[in-house]
Amino acid sequence: MNLLITGFAGLLGQAIAERLMHDNPFGRVFGIDREVPRLLGPVHFVQADVRTVDLADLLVCDMVDVVLHLDFADGVGLRGQRDEPAVTRRLLEATELAETRRLVVVSRDWVYAGGEGLRTEGDPLRAVEAQRSPALAAKLRAERMWAQVWKDQPARELVCVRLPGVLGPSRGRPLDAVLDLPWVLGPADRGRAVQFVHVHDAADALLVAAAHAGLRGAFNVAGPEPIAFEVVAGILEKRLVRLPPWLLRPALAAAMRARRLSTRYADPGWFHETAAMSCARFARATGFRPRFSTRQALAVWRTRHCPPVDWSARLGRTTP
Repeated sequence: MNLLITGFAGLLGQAIAERLMHDNPFGRVFGIDREVPRLLGPVHFVQADVRTVDLADLLVCDMVDVVLHLDFADGVGLRGQRDEPAVTRRLLEATELAETRRLVVVSRDWVYAGGEGLRTEGDPLRAVEAQRSPALAAKLRAERMWAQVWKDQPARELVCVRLPGVLGPSRGRPLDAVLDLPWVLGPADRGRAVQFVHVHDAADALLVAAAHAGLRGAFNVAGPEPIAFEVVAGILEKRLVRLPPWLLRPALAAAMRARRLSTRYADPGWFHETAAMSCARFARATGFRPRFSTRQALAVWRTRHCPPVDWSARLGRTTP
């Protein structure tokens, strides 16, 4: 099988490149991004914009069997969340035209509607029209398109992996900036829990989804054991400050401005509208188990420590 990765220069794309250097179950791997990646590994890189490149032509000419769509994976960032629904539509049309075998896309935990306990893949999603957060609204519009494919094309292998915030030893993303503030700005809802996933676990899970024959539908992937915001503050050794919704956005913008960070990402929705998820369905379907819990992923982020990976113990997870 040949694999195409969009958003290859991003955090997840680069983690996957590192993973493929140790174990590559694919014939040829192509990466596409507007930015030049730091690490290539076994990937043939194409510098192009996924919003304008002829995707169908690329898929046919390179005989791509699987597309791993990582652009907009975070829901925020320089890629522009308002472009996500349009790119999603282009990608669905291109993969159908090229008869691409499998398409793996990435969503976020905050698409789930409110409720008690761990969210499962069958739980209802939020309403697009009610969302003030552009990132959340864009992700929900993309989810609607994927749901329509599952309904209208039951044989098509479209896989949606829903992730929480992805953490690793590196810095530089909006989530890193928020966690690096002098305080933990928590939501007023004291019952809300948060999950994270280590970047290596996220990369492994996405490769499992890309290589696993017959997989389709939505799947949750996260570090086990969701934690309260009080625990987040304790691990980071910071004070937890709970603010009402009307004050949270301006407070976050002011804090980021004081640290000379861009305020375009001062949208608390993508961090505070998290939902604790059950990952049992993905485990049953693929046998995948995250290496890091939510607590461990956050501790690794705080210390910037990157524990060594026992690649030999993980090789079987991405074998098709």
